[in-house]
Amino acid sequence: MSSENGNITTYEWDHEAVFVNTYDDGEEFIEIEDHDHSDCLTRLADPTPDDRGVWQRLVLVRDVFRDFSLEDRTWAYVEDDKLPEHFKDSSGREEKKVPKRFHVEFKKVKKQGGTTPRLSNYFSHVFGDPK
Repeated sequence: MSSENGNITTYEWDHEAVFVNTYDDGEEFIEIEDHDHSDCLTRLADPTPDDRGVWQRLVLVRDVFRDFSLEDRTWAYVEDDKLPEHFKDSSGREEKKVPKRFHVEFKKVKKQGGTTPRLSNYFSHVFGDPK
C-alpha cells in the first residue's frame, strides 16, 4: 500500500477462474467464475482447463482509493509467462508502470517451479508433523 497525493494505492494478486462463454449473437468472451485474491504471490496460474472448461489466469490488480472510495482500478494480466511492464485500464490503455518488486516476486515464484512453500509446510518442516 502506498499513499500519493492524498490517494491510497493497493496491489493484490488475483487467480481468476475463467471460461469461454457465448453471447446470443454467437460472439465468444471470457467470463470470470471466481477470484482468489492474495497480498503475496504463492503460485502461478494453472492454464489447464478442468472437465468443465475452467482454467486459471493470473493478474496483478492496482486499486487507487480517495476518501475510502475506489477511484481507479487497473490490471496487469500475466501473458505468455510474463508480467507486463504496465497496468491497463478497462479500455486496454496502458497506465502506470508495474512496480519492480512485483516483477521480482513473480520471477521468484517462477524460478521455484511455480509455487512457494506454504506456511503449513514450513511449520511441518520446523516442528514436525502434527499427528
